[in-house]
Amino acid sequence: MPKVLVLSSHVASSRVGGKVAVTILENAGVDTVFCPTVTLGRHPGLGAPGGAAVSDEAFAGMLEGVEANGGFERLDAVLTGYFATPGQVTIAAETIRKVRTLNEKAIIAVDPIIGDDGRLYVPETVARAVRDHLLPLADFVTPNAFELGWLTRLEITDADAARRAVQKLGKAALVSSIPAGDEIGVMYEDFSEMRLRTHPRFDKSPKGAGDVLTAEFLLNRIARAPTDVALHHAVLMVYDAILKSREWDYGHLPLPRQKAGPIHPDATIAGRMKQHHRVGENARWVLGLDGCRGGWIGVWYDIHGHASPHHQFFTRLDQILMEAILPEIIAIDIPIGLPDIARRGGRACEREARARLKGKTSSVFSAPSRKALSATTYENACLINAFDDGPRLSQQSFHLFPKIREADAFMASSLGPRVYETHPELAFAVLDRGPIRESKRTPEGRKARLTALRKLGFPVSVIDPHAYPVSKVAPDDLVDAAICAVVAQRIANGQHLTLPGDPPQDGHGLTMAIHA
Repeated sequence: MPKVLVLSSHVASSRVGGKVAVTILENAGVDTVFCPTVTLGRHPGLGAPGGAAVSDEAFAGMLEGVEANGGFERLDAVLTGYFATPGQVTIAAETIRKVRTLNEKAIIAVDPIIGDDGRLYVPETVARAVRDHLLPLADFVTPNAFELGWLTRLEITDADAARRAVQKLGKAALVSSIPAGDEIGVMYEDFSEMRLRTHPRFDKSPKGAGDVLTAEFLLNRIARAPTDVALHHAVLMVYDAILKSREWDYGHLPLPRQKAGPIHPDATIAGRMKQHHRVGENARWVLGLDGCRGGWIGVWYDIHGHASPHHQFFTRLDQILMEAILPEIIAIDIPIGLPDIARRGGRACEREARARLKGKTSSVFSAPSRKALSATTYENACLINAFDDGPRLSQQSFHLFPKIREADAFMASSLGPRVYETHPELAFAVLDRGPIRESKRTPEGRKARLTALRKLGFPVSVIDPHAYPVSKVAPDDLVDAAICAVVAQRIANGQHLTLPGDPPQDGHGLTMAIHA
């Protein structure tokens, strides 16, 4: 499980600062260590906040305790935000240097929370300390337009001005609140490309939108998402939160995305990209999907293998439709196409898959009939499926009914024609010259499957060690999603096997085939 050290404010009754970052990260399965710089009752913009700044001595003591407990050794990232004193900034900088000594690959994200609306809201000594001591240590920074202007002494009037300021700053930057006509812009500049996303401007937005943007972007960076995907996703989550806050008449941000329901229907953003230079060919993405306890786990894979794969968790399949870059092919481990009447032995594709899985035939269960899928109890499902001499269903098949229904509905979406059914065990058997006998839930079985993926050219460091809580995504689910992504790549390149060779269609026109 990834782990992030958060150094920022704690505001008890407002969704701002470190509290927002911790909520978003932990809700996505990222462990956090939160050392607050202030403990307040409410946002200062609402009046007297109550509470107080954490003393430099207490702040240093907290971090000493974390270090003594081995907390610096397993960090994947450090996120810094609001600081009350220059001393806190110095302590944070020393902490980052210690973390980097233990893990040179740890991501350092610096959100220079120093001001907005044309003024500093921290003492200038704090702002200078952030500029002089934290920015040089950052992998990327996330200022708003005012903060970027203060740090560089340049006026930020539009995206081009922001790009010039970032180049002067000398650090990759995610810049928010950039004027863009009647809209507001968020830009990511990393000296190879300038990427801009815009959405309508609002007279008043809830506090904490910038904190959401930083946390969501960092979350995607930890998951090794491409920059375009990370930027689009972070901006989309912010815009969604703002729309829901206004519609629900919240004075603050709604709950994180997984708890606040589907993306708001008006949450659409525009984007453009300005290339400085490009190495290699543009990535073309496919997606491997496997069902898991929390929803669906996906692995994105470049058709050409030039860009690094990355994984992503979805609570619902329809969330894929909101991605900045849509997959050209989706290979999913779930039945696609259901018979009107179930037959013993299942669909032709399932019978042929079992024939290739000697000793592992139990891993292929028979899909239910379409009528049985409407049943709400196991006994009723078995009765309907057994109509006209059909078989009873396995418990495993029945427990997958919600996922099968969801996939069946997804086939009617704009991505439906790009979706192909696959089966991880069949894929390993076809691509690794025979079934893997060891159970995928054993250490031996996991090792065998990771070895097979490595032979196929898949960088297993993307999925090993496991990055999610097992209550949401089991380790074997992520491995299955990876082999599904390999199959999706094979489909896109016309190298796949289809069982049966001339597959039939169901009553809804869906092809009943398994691909590997």
